[in-house]
Amino acid sequence: MSPRPTHQQLPREISSDGLVCDSVTAAMNIPLLLRGAVDHPAEILLLVDFPGGQSVIAVNEGDVLELGRADECDIVLTSERVSRKHARFTCADGVLSVTDLGSRNGTLVDGRKVDRAKLDDNAIVLVGAHSIVVHYPWRAQRTVTLAEYLARMPALHAVAQGAGKDFLANTKVFLIHHLTSEVLGLIAALRAMGCRDLETLFVVYAGEVPEAYLHALRGLPDDEFHCAALTNHPVRTSVEGAYDVSNRFSPIRNRAEVRDALWQQPLNYFDAMQRLAVVRLFAQLERAESAGQRCLLIEDGGYLAPFLNDVALAGLTVQEVRGASCTDARRVAEVLDRALIGTVEHTRSGHDRVVAVEARHRRLARPAISIAVSNYKTQIEPREVAATIVNGVENVLHMIGKTLSRRHCVVLGSCGAVGASLAQCLKPRLIDPATQLAGVDPRAVPGAVTLEATSLHALPEETREAMDLVIGAVGRSSLAPTDVVAWLAGNGSDELILASGSSKTDEFRELAAWLSELTEQAAPVLDGQRLAIATADIVDPKTERVAARRVHMRLGNGREKSLVLLANLMPINFLFYGVPTETIDGVLAELLGASVRMMRSDATEPLNRRLYMVDKDLFLDP
Repeated sequence: MSPRPTHQQLPREISSDGLVCDSVTAAMNIPLLLRGAVDHPAEILLLVDFPGGQSVIAVNEGDVLELGRADECDIVLTSERVSRKHARFTCADGVLSVTDLGSRNGTLVDGRKVDRAKLDDNAIVLVGAHSIVVHYPWRAQRTVTLAEYLARMPALHAVAQGAGKDFLANTKVFLIHHLTSEVLGLIAALRAMGCRDLETLFVVYAGEVPEAYLHALRGLPDDEFHCAALTNHPVRTSVEGAYDVSNRFSPIRNRAEVRDALWQQPLNYFDAMQRLAVVRLFAQLERAESAGQRCLLIEDGGYLAPFLNDVALAGLTVQEVRGASCTDARRVAEVLDRALIGTVEHTRSGHDRVVAVEARHRRLARPAISIAVSNYKTQIEPREVAATIVNGVENVLHMIGKTLSRRHCVVLGSCGAVGASLAQCLKPRLIDPATQLAGVDPRAVPGAVTLEATSLHALPEETREAMDLVIGAVGRSSLAPTDVVAWLAGNGSDELILASGSSKTDEFRELAAWLSELTEQAAPVLDGQRLAIATADIVDPKTERVAARRVHMRLGNGREKSLVLLANLMPINFLFYGVPTETIDGVLAELLGASVRMMRSDATEPLNRRLYMVDKDLFLDP
């Protein structure tokens, strides 16, 4: 073991909300904090949170450092959640790795529980209540700017140029979207149009966030751009786990209120995103009112627009929506009238939710534009999305040692734009699609796939028995617990692989909640029989990434079967590259074009309080 390292104390940093800075503040400024903070050059530096502040530890080639509560550890951590010997850092070939030593509460890397993991620059290791930020100070890095991401998107760039550099100078924008290179281009476009208060909530699924994206975002002024995302914490009794605000992006604004909103009860991903979005949006609306400005909501996924319209038209107050810690007794409708111009949305699931709210109340609280049913979204994008889903499924199957060509596939939502394209993409990948491919959709008619039915139960028994891969492309909960119970009782495959082909996390929401409920029970019973249930991560042996989660079930009659949840039921294509830039450029150009149309109408003749559909109710400028 290496000599005990020297801890060199750093000044306590104070964040904007008066709290001692957490690990993300250090991560954003770590080169400035750490360069020169040690007496000699080191290959790797660790910034460790201790009760008295932060200390920097130098790590060099060949060093092995143990962490824990025991006095003999190299790095002694005092949190009660830390085991006596909790984890070990090893530096070999210029790369730092962390290994969990069988700790009681586990070791997390960037929000993911690991047994062993290689650590990149700015990785955050969580051990008990201690955050440890990793930095490779002497590694040369070229930072790609946001402008370079925008330059790859000619259609989006043209919309921004057409609007002009001061178009959003007096408008605040709240953006909810995936953290991809294309969305970084959209952020660059909004800033090029003059937006200087851009609040962004990133949708981050099972994939890893490239460090280049974080470097580009950290180059933006703190007073003009702020972003956040959720991180997942494994929970033994839950399939999906629990969510908190990620500490990789920005200091957490409204920290107490955010955490109260997320921790009141276990939440699935969609509901946790919605809770976080509500807190962040209303804070921005307050800033807008104070500055005599207004906000525009641009989102992917229907997290906020349907909810806001619904609670406003139901007469709820801001306090009722935000929680007891808020003292604003005004009606939500009043606040939205004062500060929200309108909403712009681009997914079919979000579109359908707004349609449902409009049908229920016969109007909306604020104008809304959707590009979900535009010609580009329904004719061009689905083919490319389907290709990325098949690519994602095949890659994860390869990780776990299986091939797509041998699977017996069922596509849920096979009559939808993505589902129909998905079925067509699968056909050439299967050995005999006539027997290996089926579709399920309430609108089912013969033709889209070899065999199609209105429900899973309506498929022939031999098809249900043979199925071992289900891909959901509905955008809402599409596989019921009763479907899984029927599969468990059947004589077919012993393993059922599930993959979400949606851009949302709703696809298997009901199933995930049911599995978590079973896992929490001390003596679960299923269909009148005792049930033993256990979950375990499936790790790619090459990259050490978690590729899937296995839920193993053993019934009292001795029957054993497993569910394999690819990407833990997160959208499968976002585990890799999402949809290519060449395709998404057209989508985001329409999204930004619809935002421009909303703004121009607001300045001249405001849109009515209803939903407008691009290429149906209104047309964008060429």
